[in-house]
Amino acid sequence: MVILLKLGWQYKDDHWEKNRIKFRYAYGSISNVFDFEEYKFLNVQNKSVLDVGAFVGDSSIYFILKGAKKVYAIEPHPDAYKEMIENIKLNNMEDKIIPINIGISYERDYIYVPTTVINTQSILLKSKGNGIKVPAGKLSDIIDKYNIDAQVLKMDCEGCEYDIILKDYDTIKEFEEIGFEYHAKNTKI
Repeated sequence: MVILLKLGWQYKDDHWEKNRIKFRYAYGSISNVFDFEEYKFLNVQNKSVLDVGAFVGDSSIYFILKGAKKVYAIEPHPDAYKEMIENIKLNNMEDKIIPINIGISYERDYIYVPTTVINTQSILLKSKGNGIKVPAGKLSDIIDKYNIDAQVLKMDCEGCEYDIILKDYDTIKEFEEIGFEYHAKNTKI
């Protein structure tokens, strides 16, 4: 919260705001995305984006503001997903961001996410068998099921990026651009 305040974000009524961009709650990822522009390197202008690990919609909202025509926002955590929907509404982007509450897994048709936190590093890696059971699937199956047509892929999915790259390469090689965060310390890969 202190970082957001120092960077010019203000709390107004029931949300955080800067330059007419609004979020229900304050998270460090908001300043990473908007103030430090960690996804600036991706060319999303007039393209559709698949945002795997959309969290509370911060990167999805950023992509729309940078000219993306549509964002498919995948977020498995039910609380983050609900907050993402609120943030999409706060920013009047319901017609541009399609939220999808599903996880990525190549081993089974579900994953577990923790019940108590929504903003912790590697939440999925630490919640094996504990927490909320959430439907999941292979990226290729999710793309087919939700009729996703995107040219840019952003992944920040706390470890699932390895499975996507190593087990679903035929799917990701079709994207024009890919930006992802990886978690070598936690996965040992």
